[in-house]
Amino acid sequence: MERMQSGDQIIRYDRGQTRMAYSAMRVGWAERCGCSYCLNFAAQRATAYPENFRLLLNQLGIDPEKEGEVYECGPDGQLRAYGGWFFFVGELIEAGERMTDATPGFQYFFTDAKRLPSPQVDFGKNVLAVEFTRRDVKSILGATLAALLSCRALSSATTSRFIPALSECPAAREESPALRPNRSDLT
Repeated sequence: MERMQSGDQIIRYDRGQTRMAYSAMRVGWAERCGCSYCLNFAAQRATAYPENFRLLLNQLGIDPEKEGEVYECGPDGQLRAYGGWFFFVGELIEAGERMTDATPGFQYFFTDAKRLPSPQVDFGKNVLAVEFTRRDVKSILGATLAALLSCRALSSATTSRFIPALSECPAAREESPALRPNRSDLT
């Protein structure tokens, strides 16, 4: 394992083992969930992560297209705030006390993954996560997708057939009447 310091945190990481785990992962959380919030983030993934954070992910062996989790934190003015994390093989040597600023509006820190939901693939016994927050993501899919999903002519069956991931997401079902089962669908 190699050693790295970022801000006041020190970790050891195994790039090769991390890359191997990511090669077994088909897609990241945003695609697996498929709700409008996750799809909005995924549509902007190329610009959501600052270059220095992408370099960090590469150094750790992390595929930047395969988050372990992405979540929307609500509006921040005209923009949306997001958070999430990536798993990797490593050990936390010095936990530190503060987040590292990658750019204005983007912060990250390392944490033990034991307190997080399990990754979708096996990373082994020494699993860490690099958690991130981004305060300035545009809402580019929100209005269009919300309009499509709220269309009363769009049945639950049609939505489930064409947008299967959305029908599995509780947030999307809450957001859209078209994804909620109605009484006529149950009889």
